[in-house]
Amino acid sequence: MDPIERLARDFITATGAGDLEAVAAMYAPDAVIWINATGTEMAAADGVAVLASLHRRAAAVRYEVLEVIPTARGYVQRHVLHVTVPARDGHPAQDLAVPACLVVRVQDGLITRLDEYLDSGQIAPLFAR
Repeated sequence: MDPIERLARDFITATGAGDLEAVAAMYAPDAVIWINATGTEMAAADGVAVLASLHRRAAAVRYEVLEVIPTARGYVQRHVLHVTVPARDGHPAQDLAVPACLVVRVQDGLITRLDEYLDSGQIAPLFAR
């Protein structure tokens, strides 16, 4: 398997499992994360904290990878983020399927920049309760 494809597979597997240490280890020390829903750049440690929040709020998280396209500087990944929002405060559980795209830059086997694109309205129920 190509090293970029292996990194993409390992990264999304760790992300889906909530393995925060493994995710953090795949980022370069000065890596930058940008999420279109917030429009701001953050350090990798802050991105890992966002991932931790997602896993705390969700009853289940799964990434359905549609394709990984290696590029000259990393890879592009299209996937569907499947999240189960648990029942609480009188609201029933809800299953979300959020199409998303990652544009990832890689240097020396580590992620140096990750840009994530998803529809914030589709993921909003997870953070609304």
